[in-house]
Amino acid sequence: MSPELSLGNVSNLFSVNKMYNDLKSQGYKVSKDGIFNYLSYLEDAYCFFPVSIYSDSIRVRQVNPRKIYSVDHGLVTACVWNAKENTGRLLENLIYVQLRRVSPWRGIYYYVTKNGNEVDFVVLEKGKIKSMIQVAETIADRDTMKREIKALHEAMEAHDIKSGTIITREEENEIKIGKRVVNVVPAWKWMLVQP
Repeated sequence: MSPELSLGNVSNLFSVNKMYNDLKSQGYKVSKDGIFNYLSYLEDAYCFFPVSIYSDSIRVRQVNPRKIYSVDHGLVTACVWNAKENTGRLLENLIYVQLRRVSPWRGIYYYVTKNGNEVDFVVLEKGKIKSMIQVAETIADRDTMKREIKALHEAMEAHDIKSGTIITREEENEIKIGKRVVNVVPAWKWMLVQP
């Protein structure tokens, strides 16, 4: 198995069962245990980091797919032939690495709302939600902006969080939705103000 199989899924949901079925359908002879071992070796070598779904239930965290982030997005572009085509996923990976760098003691999760909308990052500090973050290369497209704001707003309401953040490549704005605020921040500016 090559690192491309895992690094090609950077910033995406990743399931061992799906990978197993994909490899079997392509004629590869693999076992689920072999895939688990391979992934644990890559994780132990700090090649990539898995991120679980945010839930109080350990069972929910274990049975749901995890998202994978690479230690370095340069590693992704070197190993995956089409990585440069999806710069939004690379930006999300960059934000994860920054979150991990500045706060290794905090919990970092992704979140799925009751309506099935995904929030890229929920960051915990001392067991409480510190921030909710969406990452989008651009929200210039109305549909993209609506989707990102809707997911973030649903998550903020579910956990009574007053503000959330959408990190983009260069856009900046403040969007008020009732009592809640969504701050749109360029990635470079967000990285400069991290504690």
